[in-house]
Amino acid sequence: MKKLPAFEKKSTWRNLRQKKHKRRKKTIFSLLFLFAGILFVFLIFKVWTSFRQSRWLGQGRISLVFSCSPQTIFSYQQIKADDYSYESTLSVVSIPEKTLIKTIHGYGDYRIESLPKLEVLEKRNLISESLENTLSLPIEGFINLSGCSLPEGTEAKNIFLKGLLQAFFASGKTNLGKWDLIRLFWSARNLKVEQIKRLDLESSGITSPQVLPDGTQLLKILPEKMEAQAAEFFRDEVGRRESLAIEVLNATDYPGLGERAVRILSNLGLEVVRVGNESHQYKECLLLGSHLTAKTYTVRRLKEIFNCTFREEELQRADLSLILGQDYFAKLEEK
Repeated sequence: MKKLPAFEKKSTWRNLRQKKHKRRKKTIFSLLFLFAGILFVFLIFKVWTSFRQSRWLGQGRISLVFSCSPQTIFSYQQIKADDYSYESTLSVVSIPEKTLIKTIHGYGDYRIESLPKLEVLEKRNLISESLENTLSLPIEGFINLSGCSLPEGTEAKNIFLKGLLQAFFASGKTNLGKWDLIRLFWSARNLKVEQIKRLDLESSGITSPQVLPDGTQLLKILPEKMEAQAAEFFRDEVGRRESLAIEVLNATDYPGLGERAVRILSNLGLEVVRVGNESHQYKECLLLGSHLTAKTYTVRRLKEIFNCTFREEELQRADLSLILGQDYFAKLEEK
């Protein structure tokens, strides 16, 4: 067999080495490209899921409870001023210690500062929905922060924005998605001092002091006083402008459910034209309306607040019919 010259052997070996190196680089680039593609699809899926689960529509009102000291409700609203701009406001409501809160799921009355311990013990969200029940105001979300303090005179906007960022970066527990958190932060970042309104329940006379037989001092919320402040601090301007007439029907054996729902709707500034009882019982909430109302902001809002299913149906006495079922009573009164 004829032997190859030394220089040809070196050339052949070099070519083989270069080919092997090229194949290795091609494999690495292919794997990197595949990984980047998978990561991109995952991120798109996460964004899409967060968007689909969004609790805020980008306009209208959303209210959040911050686990500060004291417990504080931040109610943010953005409405369209014209074709090119929006107007924003932020209402800040501090709940003083010793305030008596009627908890959901039948736990009874608790002082506001005792609710975080009850949440941990029962392993369920109680503060935001119990405040909603007591104040008759829809509260869509909560953000639990460590070391959050909001004494009188504190810049509320900074606390609000800081809480949104902490929740976004997973250093604060929340039920809001990333899409809601970043969109709220971006929308509220330019709030001016005159756009922020602050309400203290004790100093505004919304609470009444009470003393128990054992000498314990409490603050009880006066619903009629709260309703008098609702128009200024909590009215949902987008829903009010749609001016849809709503009837509320109680489809359970439990009296008073309709009136409780009416107080929430009225505090939002929505128009309730009738409250009554439904002849048939329902297990779950049902919202009826024509195809013209199906895509309205008000329908989306009611579905979110009362966990309703929407069904198209022509109505005679109202634009929308809100039928409350057994699930609404269970949320409020059953453990």
